Amino acid sequence: MTKIQTVIKELREKHPIQLEDFQNVHNAYMRDRKKYQDTFNQKGKEILKILRKYENILCGKQERSNMARYSSSLSEKYWIEIKKDFPMIDFVGAKIS
Repeated sequence: MTKIQTVIKELREKHPIQLEDFQNVHNAYMRDRKKYQDTFNQKGKEILKILRKYENILCGKQERSNMARYSSSLSEKYWIEIKKDFPMIDFVGAKIS
């Protein structure tokens, strides 16, 4: 198991309720962006804090060493994995008019 997979597994084990709640809101937002925008942004802010915490767990030590280039690549791979479950995660905080 890669380090990314290990960190994501830990994330899923420690935060199943938050991830499931956000998945439900995320799916509703994909169907009707205007109707679920506020809920999506509110739940999204909470889940982003958790996701960034695990990104820091994954990449934090490399950024302080000579592995900074590797860290950005690792971070990018982490977010690709997250976007498999939450393809609209980049829209957290966006306003649709």
